[in-house]
Amino acid sequence: MTERRLGQILITRGLLNETQVQQVLDQQQQQDTPSRFGVLAREHFDLHHEDILSALTELHLRRSPQTSLATEADDPQCLRTLTAQQAWDSLVLPLRIEDDELVCATTLETLSSAIEMLETRTDQPFRFVIAEICQLEQFIAERYAYEGIAVIEEAA
Repeated sequence: MTERRLGQILITRGLLNETQVQQVLDQQQQQDTPSRFGVLAREHFDLHHEDILSALTELHLRRSPQTSLATEADDPQCLRTLTAQQAWDSLVLPLRIEDDELVCATTLETLSSAIEMLETRTDQPFRFVIAEICQLEQFIAERYAYEGIAVIEEAA
């Protein structure tokens, strides 16, 4: 379903047509381990990496609610998806698996780089919730026990 929506964004932007999107979807179905839609579209239709990333960012933005991390459920096992350094450098906090997708927190400003980083680090489908940068930094520091980062204690 995500692939079809990504295809629609690429059609709207004039980068692919309906036939090309269907060709990519058909090729995915023929593969034992399907490649990501954007990878196949880039390879077969000479699209630029930046065009795919921009379309992916638009897609994720449409389905990424703003949240307070204090209200988000998390599974400590998901932290293994990234190292503390990767989480900090990319401002991505893996939270949980939900509906077979890895749910991660990031910021609006870092959404594109978060997508790009996760595309290279995991084959797991993923989606995001959007958090404020200060809160995200604090949660990354706390969850990963990341040394060198000052954690602000909440006032009682």
